[in-house]
Amino acid sequence: MDELQNLVDRVKQYRNGYGMSVPEPVDESAITEFKGKFQEVFEVAPDSTLIEFYRMVDGLEHNGVRVYASKDRTSGQVEHGIYQRNELWHNEEDLTGCMLFGESDLDLFAFDKENEEYIVLFKSGGVIETFSSCEEMLVYVMKLMLDEVG
Repeated sequence: MDELQNLVDRVKQYRNGYGMSVPEPVDESAITEFKGKFQEVFEVAPDSTLIEFYRMVDGLEHNGVRVYASKDRTSGQVEHGIYQRNELWHNEEDLTGCMLFGESDLDLFAFDKENEEYIVLFKSGGVIETFSSCEEMLVYVMKLMLDEVG
């Protein structure tokens, strides 16, 4: 978890240094609400690492890479929330059995409920990377934000 915290802090510092906004962390009452709604909507409990991520920052976007916010919200015409984005992608693509928690220009970051693994999918289709834990996936995503994935 220390590596994830360090990477999140680095993204936040970079954004703050250039006057870009950084979402606030989620408070404990909102975490409790999130856990219940997540379980209801996705029929799976949220991973503890995702909860810890939301305690650091409620979603994050940098360099075209995004981890969805815990609550639905819209700025301009962009929807940032985990529920909004999942509904949008599930209406457009056959992603049955996947819970999406982020995306980049080319990829979707998801949990495959059937195979119980975290995956990176090309938006055009096909798994390109698998991870055994949510923490591994979020570390990968933060490194993408920092342009540290080769």
